[in-house]
Parts: sequence; structure tokens; C-alpha cells
Amino acid sequence: MVRQHSIYFIAVLKYGWDKKTNDISIEVRKPQNFVFDKDGYVDEFGDFHGKFVGEKCETTAEKLIEEYPKHKEYIFLRVNGKLGTSVNYTEWHNDEFTFTTFQYKVLDKHKNEFFNYPDAKGTSATPLMNHFCTAKD
Repeated sequence: MVRQHSIYFIAVLKYGWDKKTNDISIEVRKPQNFVFDKDGYVDEFGDFHGKFVGEKCETTAEKLIEEYPKHKEYIFLRVNGKLGTSVNYTEWHNDEFTFTTFQYKVLDKHKNEFFNYPDAKGTSATPLMNHFCTAKD
């Protein structure tokens, strides 16, 4: 991260939850792969304020089909049946939702998986504690 910041004057860390180790995961990502809201900004505390952040990710068509099997036919047609083709998809994030798009189609949409949303009774669905009052990207 320090190296990227010294070269590009910006660095990006992507954090999440590693289910294998049951611990927080932190990955250094290339800033060139990110798409930011044109009206967004980063404040003095390092928090991004904007409508969305997108990350362009590269994989093969075969792995994309494994990840999103409901869209197998669409992906298969877009790469002319060549499953070894390198493709780019985009993960879009905001505080509440994560979207995954490939070319002209939304492959997945789900709520922020790192926030413990209350159930219908207004209590937390699981005993895990949230670090913020509302969901944050």
C-alpha cells in the first residue's frame, strides 16, 4: 500500500471477512481498477463520501460462470463459447448494496454482507455487533 501511495499518490485497501480463517481480510488493490462517483470525495479521516465505488476485476469466463451459474448462457454467448477467455466484470458498492455487472447485465445484487441488519422485530438477526450505526461500504 505504501509503495502504491508513493507511486500513484493514492492507495486502495479492500477489507472483508475471510470465512476460512474467520477473521478480517485486507487486500491491497490497484487504484487504476477503481471507478469513483464523479461527485464523491475523501474526507480528512479517509472516508469516501459518494453514491458508489466500482472495482473492475479480471477473471476467465469459466470462473465467472462458476461464480454466477444462473447467467451461464449469457456469459457463454458473450465469449462465443470460449470459456478460457479473459473477461472483466465490475463490482459496484455503496453503503447498502453490492452489485456485480458483466458487460450489459447485472449478475448479482445483495445487501452489504458486512452489516448485521435487524430482523422484522427490530433486533439483530445474529448476535454479532456492528461497528457502525448504519451500513457502510
